[in-house]
Amino acid sequence: MEVSPPEPPHLFFDASVIIAGAASVHGASRALLVLAEVGLIRAVVSPFALAEVERNLRWKLPAAVPYFRRIHEAIQWEIVPDPPQAESEFWTKFVPLKDAPIIAAAIHAKPHRLITLDAKHLIDPPQVAAQSGLVIVTPGQMMQEIRQHIAAGFGRAQT
Repeated sequence: MEVSPPEPPHLFFDASVIIAGAASVHGASRALLVLAEVGLIRAVVSPFALAEVERNLRWKLPAAVPYFRRIHEAIQWEIVPDPPQAESEFWTKFVPLKDAPIIAAAIHAKPHRLITLDAKHLIDPPQVAAQSGLVIVTPGQMMQEIRQHIAAGFGRAQT
């Protein structure tokens, strides 16, 4: 009997992670994009986040646009719909307006993790995770968790 491989973890990417991964050849954000490209994780994103990536790269980091376009085509993104405006508006009680559609879309996507570099607005205020039910981490934290899972899978824990 053939055993199918486990489903890869679904990780919702905030625009900040995609921007950082497109702009630098090093770091956890780039590593997560590479893992998504080879299918070891499932990259989840909303149209709102992708538009933010395009806008910010064209404006602030135009040299990163070609890599972003290549990786955008190479990754089999799970693109979830943008949330209704009323749902986004609800989250403005907890996060800035620009982040509210990300939280609302991530809730609908039900990812294993929401990955962001915006610790100030999305990670440090504990009420965001508490109210949303999301596990919100930085790319570095996610990479550490992935390393621990890999090490455990090979029979030894990593500290």
